[in-house]
Amino acid sequence: MRVISLLLCLSIGSVAVSQVYYHTDFETNPVGTSYERAVWAADGFNPDTWDNGLGTRTYLDNSTSVSGTKSLRVTYPAGEFGTGPNGTQIPLLFAPQNEVYMSYWLKFSDNFSWGTTSEGGKLPGLAGGQRCSGCATCTGSNGFSARLMWRPGGQAVLYLYHMDKVNACGDNLNLVYPSGNNVIFNKGEWYHIMQRVRVNSNGSTADGEVEVWVNGQQVLLTTGYRFTSNGDKVDNLYFSTFHGGSDASWAPTETCYTWFDDVKISSNPEDVKYKKCIGPDLGPNTSLCGVSSVELNAHVSETNATFQWIKDNVTLGTSANLTVTTPGTYVLIYDSLGCIQRDTIIVSLYLQPNLGADKEICNTSFEMLDAQDSGVGYTYIWEKDGAVILGATNRTYSAFQAGKYGVTVSAPGCADAYDEITLTSGLLHVPNVSGNEGQSVTITVQETGENYGWFLAPEGGSTLASSSSYTTTIGAANSFLYVQDLGGFTGLVGKKNAAITYTDNRFDRRMKFEVFRNLSIDSITIYVVAQQNVTINILDENQANILFTKTWTNVPAGEQRIALHAQLTAGTYYMDAMGSTGSLRHSYEADTDISFPYTIDGLISILGSNLAWIDDKPYYLFFYNWRVSAGNTCARTPVLLEKIETPVGYEYEAEDATLTNMTVVTTPAGYSGTGAAKMDDTGSVSFVVSLPESGSYNAVLRVATPNGNKDQDLYVNGAFYSTLKFPAHANYFDFSMGTLFLQGGTNTIEIRANWGWMTFDKLTLSKAEPIDYTTVTENLIDTLANAKTVHLYKYLTSEYGSNIISGQTAYWNELIALSSKSPVVRCFDFQSYTQGYSYVWDNATNGHTFGWFDNGATQEAIDWYNETHGKGIVSFQWHWHSPNGGTAGTNTFYTNSTTFNASLSVIPGTTEYTNIIKDIDSIASQLKRLDNAGIPVLWRPLHEAGGAWFWWGAQGAAVCLQLYDILYDRLTNYHNLHNLIWVWSTPEEDWYPGNAKVDIIGYDSYPGAYNYATQKTIFDQLYAIVEGEKMIAMTENGPIPNIDDCIEQDAMWLYFSSWSDLVAEQNTPEHIQTVFAHKNVITLDDVIHKTTQTISLEQGWNLISISVSVQCVDNNLNADSCKISTIFENCDVEVVKNTEGFWKANQADKLNSLHSLEPNKGYLVYMNTNATIEITGIVSMQSVSTLPLQNGWNMIGYPCAEESLQPIIISDYFNATNCKTIKNFNGFWEPNNSMNSIQKLYAGEGYFLYK
Repeated sequence: MRVISLLLCLSIGSVAVSQVYYHTDFETNPVGTSYERAVWAADGFNPDTWDNGLGTRTYLDNSTSVSGTKSLRVTYPAGEFGTGPNGTQIPLLFAPQNEVYMSYWLKFSDNFSWGTTSEGGKLPGLAGGQRCSGCATCTGSNGFSARLMWRPGGQAVLYLYHMDKVNACGDNLNLVYPSGNNVIFNKGEWYHIMQRVRVNSNGSTADGEVEVWVNGQQVLLTTGYRFTSNGDKVDNLYFSTFHGGSDASWAPTETCYTWFDDVKISSNPEDVKYKKCIGPDLGPNTSLCGVSSVELNAHVSETNATFQWIKDNVTLGTSANLTVTTPGTYVLIYDSLGCIQRDTIIVSLYLQPNLGADKEICNTSFEMLDAQDSGVGYTYIWEKDGAVILGATNRTYSAFQAGKYGVTVSAPGCADAYDEITLTSGLLHVPNVSGNEGQSVTITVQETGENYGWFLAPEGGSTLASSSSYTTTIGAANSFLYVQDLGGFTGLVGKKNAAITYTDNRFDRRMKFEVFRNLSIDSITIYVVAQQNVTINILDENQANILFTKTWTNVPAGEQRIALHAQLTAGTYYMDAMGSTGSLRHSYEADTDISFPYTIDGLISILGSNLAWIDDKPYYLFFYNWRVSAGNTCARTPVLLEKIETPVGYEYEAEDATLTNMTVVTTPAGYSGTGAAKMDDTGSVSFVVSLPESGSYNAVLRVATPNGNKDQDLYVNGAFYSTLKFPAHANYFDFSMGTLFLQGGTNTIEIRANWGWMTFDKLTLSKAEPIDYTTVTENLIDTLANAKTVHLYKYLTSEYGSNIISGQTAYWNELIALSSKSPVVRCFDFQSYTQGYSYVWDNATNGHTFGWFDNGATQEAIDWYNETHGKGIVSFQWHWHSPNGGTAGTNTFYTNSTTFNASLSVIPGTTEYTNIIKDIDSIASQLKRLDNAGIPVLWRPLHEAGGAWFWWGAQGAAVCLQLYDILYDRLTNYHNLHNLIWVWSTPEEDWYPGNAKVDIIGYDSYPGAYNYATQKTIFDQLYAIVEGEKMIAMTENGPIPNIDDCIEQDAMWLYFSSWSDLVAEQNTPEHIQTVFAHKNVITLDDVIHKTTQTISLEQGWNLISISVSVQCVDNNLNADSCKISTIFENCDVEVVKNTEGFWKANQADKLNSLHSLEPNKGYLVYMNTNATIEITGIVSMQSVSTLPLQNGWNMIGYPCAEESLQPIIISDYFNATNCKTIKNFNGFWEPNNSMNSIQKLYAGEGYFLYK
């Protein structure tokens, strides 16, 4: 539609009054038209005789508009700036007027670039005369301009050239909403811009005005300007938009666009102002998925209205309804008595929910989320933080808490679709409460203070109470209470603007103000003389200490709004700009608008300055229009009062649960209730349970698995919890899911098909007892295990249940770089140390062949262990390449890559048996190298056998267990390897060798990237298999479980061992760092091997020593835990003494000169009866060469050379040069004496040594 301009001249006496009106909605010309001067003229405008870019960078577009179907698109090419190659310019002239209004609609493209390193660009505005701009001096005879601009981040400003401008290149005045927030242009949104300019009455009078509105809200009224002195008036809309700035730093980083619509110019504000009228509502987008057509409805009154339905520039209908059968974007233009509105709906082939951009909950108590996708038969499932929200099945959901919300939309015959949104919250922090009907509950605001009001509704109503807590009762149904900070406030204080000013940089002149309660000074306005760095400081009452300081760099000249967010408590303060690099403007006594104090009662009062003579004048210094806030200024906070029910018997029938793609059946027989729920290859069964309190619950499923072993996935409250591994059973049986950590209130327990094909009868819950980590077998299965291996095992048991030991396979150095810590367990692989290894390179054939190959793993393990000084734990697994039956260059340990028959390998006399013995012997040689190096090994052969993907599991459990027995016997009894801790890692009960054959049971956990579930169900399953007698490790993992969840859910894995680079692929760097920094995760720096030393004492005199540092409270040797009286607490001891003092049991402790036992010293102990003492601590290493020996007799203890406390051969350390005699109650030793009766020094014993 085109509206022709009108110019009416009415003669009333000698006064000529003219009215101007121009308008275009860009609907007249076809899509693709370049809006050149002739096109503007055809639309009734009067373009000037020149332009920039109209022919090449303007385009009539139908992709977006406000009214009608078209708008004017302007292009800003990447890397270009200024009026020549960027944007467009055309002055649209009209008869000179004293006062003119204009408006247009404006939208920035989703990819709009505000600039490169300098961000800013011009937007159309009114002007007069020669349109003074371009850093020119406005003389009064070369015109003026009042364009708009975008600034960094899309901030909107008025860009004003006038005779008294402060900045050479135009003054910038921020556009500010009535709320005090700056106008920020959001990309992808339409904005209505309206402007009024009134010229000054004569050249010497500063009474010109500019006013700006955005979306109907006044955002600027600025007065007191001299625009012209030669009689020029407002006579053109300067349609000027481009990036810049005078250099490439202002250029866009990519080609981007703006759109303009409904450009209007008038001397009557009613013609151009923002009109909000009721238009059509087509509702959310919809789809043709599963249907042949959909009906669109305007949902608006048809009285005095016309309708025009448009798709692809073709009018399809003129009624209020339209039936569509093809996908696309449909536009409805509605016109009712001048109220022209449009709405758009997208009809797609598929479901397309759209929750929009992330938001903050603050302005309202609830944030209404809308899936924006609807149709016949549509269903919705809402979730929060990955957990399904029970009962949330509508298109919309009212959220009142922060979190990540998602919606899954389903429809018959359509693929499900999902979208999500993150909500933050500025509301008060108040926990929800739950309880039984009639139960009394107290709700407490987590913030400090007492001035909180409690209400029954989100708005209105009387106050129930005013306090930080409120006590009420749980009702018959769920309900809400509402609480609000009654002292929450935001407002403006101080002088509004700087009308008559001095320029000053004497920033020792400060503003004085008083604060009456905790508040924030959020923002202030300053008037900058020239671009500079600005620093704002807030000082204490004595002006001695700076309490707050903030600096802004390269602040442009002109009026600037700057954000402080300075948090202050009650008191008197001063504000200055010391540190700013230029000058600021301030008001002086000629401005009659200065009137101190500026006060908000009970909050703040701006009192004046720090100088009496300034206050006498008075001056108003530098800082204008303060926005202050106190307390929480958001809407009332909803608090959920949830009624819960205690279930009867904690039993839930599957046929009553929520079933997806499952059917209720009555076979097999033996079910409880009215039937059972059958799962085929897909589907899920979801139980809704309500519990009286949070905690761990035993969960037992009664199921039938007639189709064999099955894996399914367990989800608790919408989040993956664990994998369930069901054994094969033709009839119903009780399957323990272990313990589930459930919240008090409502929970969902859902089993989703993984392998599917089984039947569910019922779920039973009962309160669980915590895991007992102390029932682990005390000894290793190898009764001949060497001392270091025993010592390692004892260390593992000491950490089990309290901490989780960190581990890693390959990708070692990279993991250390990610975590900043070194894991304790390092896992290596023996796969290349047999003749069946399939990746040996054959230069003759230029390809792979079979053969033994030393890949360096054994030596690397030895070197690393020594580098850690024995603190590291070496683990070896064995990807056992099949002895024969595979192809070179393939992973022949996989079942599908070899024809090797494991069932023949366990039969003596077969070729297969001979070959596996050769392989075991080959691996034994490597284990022997580790043994000779003094290295105990976590040895994990035949891993993941139950999965059958490795050849050793391909023939079933019985064969695999036979192979395990052969392996154990060959290594332990034939090769006499006693440095092994045997680890078994497959979770199926019928594959378990038994507690007599396993030291540690493990599970290889791969639930999927970023799934940090604890695998609690598997943990409990393993705990049940070993009856609590074996430690449980996560022997491989992709994601590392959340440690806090492990603690809370009572799933304290002995260690985890992340698999190679999956640690980086399936864990975020932040998660890795959090895990390795956790106080309950042991890294190499944390390893402290505790040892309990046992010493047997006989009646009479004993000569003893201890080799551990006793674990004293706060390292205080005088603490009770370290005292001799505590160590001998249950013993009938008479006296303890050495060369340094004595301790007697029958006298006051203050008379004793000995109070504690120290490592590596000798003590004489007189016992009245036989006894045993135990001392737990850290082994105290003491080199023989550092023993503090004096000439003559010395009393010494066992000099501990290694943590295993092995006997020391005396002649290895002592000779005629450092010792003449060593003796104790068992005998003596002298250098070169063949009659010596003692040859070694033993831990726990003391000795006399003569030097």
